Amino acid sequence: MKIFSGSARGRFVNVPKGADLRPTTDKTRLALFNAIGQLVPESRFLDLCCGSGSVGLEALSRGASKVVFVDSQRRCVESVKASAAEFGFDAARVEAWCADLQRAMNQLAGRRMRFDLVYVDPPYDAALGKAALQGLVKLALLEPNPATRVMLEHAGDDASPEVEGLRLHRRYDHGAASVSIYGLEGPADAL
Repeated sequence: MKIFSGSARGRFVNVPKGADLRPTTDKTRLALFNAIGQLVPESRFLDLCCGSGSVGLEALSRGASKVVFVDSQRRCVESVKASAAEFGFDAARVEAWCADLQRAMNQLAGRRMRFDLVYVDPPYDAALGKAALQGLVKLALLEPNPATRVMLEHAGDDASPEVEGLRLHRRYDHGAASVSIYGLEGPADAL
């Protein structure tokens, strides 16, 4: 997996050995950033269930002001830190946490952190996607802005979850994977 654009363009992301991963494919990641690219510069980005961190690292490369990476596997978190350091990203722009999804969201809420862009990529069979979306809304982790977006990667044959407080804007299908992109309910489209 390589970074497509920005300051780390062409660099390859470290993939943690022995981790149980299903990395976001290059094709899916490229389509995602083609859709949200204009929203990335200066954004605060949250990469939940980050795995190799390729999505959050792409956001940093494209100018996100800060990315918080969360994964329950320590080797994934360490791999993300190594990639970020190799790519020369300022340490103040990167936080990498080893925590399960709910615990991490509770800690982020406790720190009163809010995000412009959130990517959620839980294991497809864990049924965590909808719960993660609900938690983001309930814990007020989303910046109340018309340009705020939440992106959920899920199995292509699964429906895009409906969540109070979020409105489905688009869905991209890429083989076995789909990405559903949500905005906050009510605000006009920014894309």
